[in-house]
Amino acid sequence: MQEVEGKELVQRLVPTELSTIINITRLEKVTDDVNQILNIFGSSSCSIGVLHHNQDVFTNGFGVADKKAGRVPDKNTIYCMGSCTKAFTALALVLLARQNSVQLSAPLSEILPELSTPYNPEVANAATLADVLSHCTGLASLLYALMGRQGAVLTKSEDVIHDFNNLPCVASLRSEWRYNNWPFALAARIVDRKSGRSWESYVSEIFEKLHLARTCTHNPDSDNHARAYMVLSDDTLVEATLPSLRGGDAFDGSGSLRSCVSDMLIWCKSLLAASDLPIPIQESDFEIVPRVINEDSHTPGMYDLLQAMKSIQQPQFPLESDLDQSYGLGLFSLHLPSTSINSVTNAPQVTKSYILGAESSPRPAIGHTGDLGGFLSAYWTFPETKSAVVVMCNSTPGNGDPSNIIAELLIQALFDLNPKIDLVEVAKQANKAAKSQWDDAVTEWASARQLKTRHRPLDTYAGVYINTDLRISLHIARTPPKNLLHIDEEPSDSVQLELRIDKRPDQVLELYHYHKDTWTYLPSSRDECLLQGLSLHVSNWKSLLFKFDRFAVDKFRGLQWEMGLDPRSGPQVFSRVGP
Repeated sequence: MQEVEGKELVQRLVPTELSTIINITRLEKVTDDVNQILNIFGSSSCSIGVLHHNQDVFTNGFGVADKKAGRVPDKNTIYCMGSCTKAFTALALVLLARQNSVQLSAPLSEILPELSTPYNPEVANAATLADVLSHCTGLASLLYALMGRQGAVLTKSEDVIHDFNNLPCVASLRSEWRYNNWPFALAARIVDRKSGRSWESYVSEIFEKLHLARTCTHNPDSDNHARAYMVLSDDTLVEATLPSLRGGDAFDGSGSLRSCVSDMLIWCKSLLAASDLPIPIQESDFEIVPRVINEDSHTPGMYDLLQAMKSIQQPQFPLESDLDQSYGLGLFSLHLPSTSINSVTNAPQVTKSYILGAESSPRPAIGHTGDLGGFLSAYWTFPETKSAVVVMCNSTPGNGDPSNIIAELLIQALFDLNPKIDLVEVAKQANKAAKSQWDDAVTEWASARQLKTRHRPLDTYAGVYINTDLRISLHIARTPPKNLLHIDEEPSDSVQLELRIDKRPDQVLELYHYHKDTWTYLPSSRDECLLQGLSLHVSNWKSLLFKFDRFAVDKFRGLQWEMGLDPRSGPQVFSRVGP
């Protein structure tokens, strides 16, 4: 019986010639729309790939991946993949669980005895690795405690467990889905400890088993890789440094993946092959998939790998009240039609306004998106037809995300979804909403400012302030005054203090007086914000303020800095050390 089922599965993977021609024709017709969307967002380049009935049916490259070299991207051009890393971290832990090195259902405190999560002990005592990998711990994300200027990682790898332990609580365990990079940083450190080797080494072995020859966790040596670019207000492209996040860093398990379309199509084929296997998988079931993933079924560890890939795709926690829209282990597990596939990226006021395939047959969609330092990506798999789309862009996140909109464009064409959504118009709205974030932040920042207040002598603010929960130090010193272009009518906007995070020369913030005993580092323009690598900080204008407090004798003894996007996490408290 099992042999018959296997033959039927192989037959389902063979496309009809007519169906393939029709699908390719529809895909070719939307290439002009892809170019329009890239132009709207100011993206330098894009690589795309489409899989249907388990066959690569369409790949293409647009724009210029490297302006100096004039290199047009192709299916082998390497891009940073950001959060698409998360599925590989989840896969590593599920593999370790299959080897009895760790238990997915065990409380975190049993896996890491030093973990107590004092701001919500329930996380240490009851949360499992499945909770960690599905974004439902209820702990604060504290974006600005992990990423500094130009996307630099602030946290040290050896401090991840300590810092995770002290994250503020914003919700009770399993009460809501809230995207958070910290749990995946913790997950990677658990891989380090339980495998006896580095996370990077462990996932690199996965890449090798799946023949992902151009996939890695550091900036590539190959010339065929995309450069990072910022798009200024006049559409000028300015080359940025490639992201520094790499294997061995604190957040490697959250966002250090680099890959290309050809490799990600192999990854998608592997996920699709695994998705057809029953639960639990029997050894005999594995015989039906080796040729799908180009691997010998008797290679050591391949049976475990396929079983683990099946596991990470299973829904774990709902994104919203509709239980069909969920997150698995490092992967979104969605069902179309839904707005959830839109809302993964871009502004809610845009993405909630349309439903992809509202009048078409329902279909599951499993995948992820990524965002890291001038690179955006998306991939979605569709198990019922053994289909997938992969999109990679080098683009400024501050302009909105073209990659997922292009992915939706390809999905709509591939499956001939109805009604037809004008995704070029959606791109215009998303781009406008993203750019308005700067104006909105400045408006709120200015409206809360109390003009014509005075600050105390500069020496009262200077000193070293430490947050022991996060092991972050702020070094503040006087600096020669430097005039700024006025953001509002306050005449005293000149930089008078300099703040260095952990004394790092690449993490300097220039402070000028906001009001009373509060200082700010809001740049003078949106372009300046991009050039300084501070675009993420505009997501919460209150993070642009340092409020000094606890004045005693002739010095301030503390300050407050809001380091997250969720107001429930509140400001983080820093205390002066030394005189």
